Amino acid sequence: MSELRCYFVGHIPQGSDEIQLAEPMRPNNLAVSFTESLSEFFFDFAEKHFYCEQGDDIVLMSANVDCSELDDADFIQDFKKKTESSLQTQASEVLKRRKAIASDSVELSKKVRENLYETHRLISQHKHS
Repeated sequence: MSELRCYFVGHIPQGSDEIQLAEPMRPNNLAVSFTESLSEFFFDFAEKHFYCEQGDDIVLMSANVDCSELDDADFIQDFKKKTESSLQTQASEVLKRRKAIASDSVELSKKVRENLYETHRLISQHKHS
């Protein structure tokens, strides 16, 4: 398997038309997921995981990434270069797009809280079924 379907969280700063891979707040994290469900979580809560400003565009995309010849010694940096290259040279599909909100906003805090309650409800429901 030389190509792998990957999902990306992209970032478009205000005043720009260029999509770039979102920059993670935590070292050695990537704005890349191998599952659509995890990528949707990162997209929904991008302001908590990636550097962005209120009003920037947050984009969820997918593309096939060539995983042949990855450098095992520096896997994270090599994979990051390959994903960035895939975004620039291959047709990536935009799945969702939205405006970023302030990371300290009441709206985002409410969104996180609602997600926690919904997740708790689903876990409880699953335990009792």
